Amino acid sequence: MTLPDKLMVSLRFPAGGDSLVSKVIATFHQWIASNALGEILVDVADYSHVPNGPGVVLIGCDYNYAVTQRGQQLELGCFCKRTAPGDNPLLNTLRRLLEARRLLQGSLGECDVQVQPASVEVTIFDRKLTDHYPFRTAEFAWLVAEHLASVTGDRPHVTVSVGTARPTVHAAWANPTAFFGSTP
Repeated sequence: MTLPDKLMVSLRFPAGGDSLVSKVIATFHQWIASNALGEILVDVADYSHVPNGPGVVLIGCDYNYAVTQRGQQLELGCFCKRTAPGDNPLLNTLRRLLEARRLLQGSLGECDVQVQPASVEVTIFDRKLTDHYPFRTAEFAWLVAEHLASVTGDRPHVTVSVGTARPTVHAAWANPTAFFGSTP
């Protein structure tokens, strides 16, 4: 099994008070204008009114970024739509997510954009892969752990969400610096 191209990597962190929707929208527009992420970014869409929706989405050519309020937490996600041949979709998406987190932390200084404990979620959005036999979630979880360990030097503990629409692997490190101290 190889890693799918269409996947989302996300982080959660405490929501720092009031709704940040307007600040996130302004921040995303500024990223488009300044080419902050070094890629083609097209538009910003606000889906925060949709129950269980994606929140505020920065739409790009190859990657989308989303900030969603989930109760007392914010979720920052990076969705990989396609990769170049030979690229590692998980590590590229993770690298972009960490850069977006760094920029968001700079823009929303009053919001604590520190992730504790160190964990990420990796969700597959490729139905061609998951809807056909023989997709094995345990094998996917192992691949995620291997790829993340190759970057951090510390193998994360992984669990898989079962009974969900999309297979999701939760990877967590006992030592936060093992993950956030490294750059893929």
